[in-house]
Amino acid sequence: MLEFVALLALRIREPELPRPFRAGSFCFAALLGVGPGLLLLYAIYSSRDEQVVGISALLFALLVAVAGPVLYLLTQRGRTARSPAS
Repeated sequence: MLEFVALLALRIREPELPRPFRAGSFCFAALLGVGPGLLLLYAIYSSRDEQVVGISALLFALLVAVAGPVLYLLTQRGRTARSPAS
């Protein structure tokens, strides 16, 4: 979904940006994201009863999604602390 949001954001912020192709008008570009968005919502809805490691699959996915940026920030702090001063 981030790709479709980025598509729309670039259409708004940089309307004259040279592109190798255009996906029609702004409305058509917005409609391109509706199908995949509905599929994502259905996948979330259908996984409501699934369990992973004893917890809800959706909760597990949210924990993994939150852990990613946190671990990234922690590793970046470790790298800057170990890097030699210029």
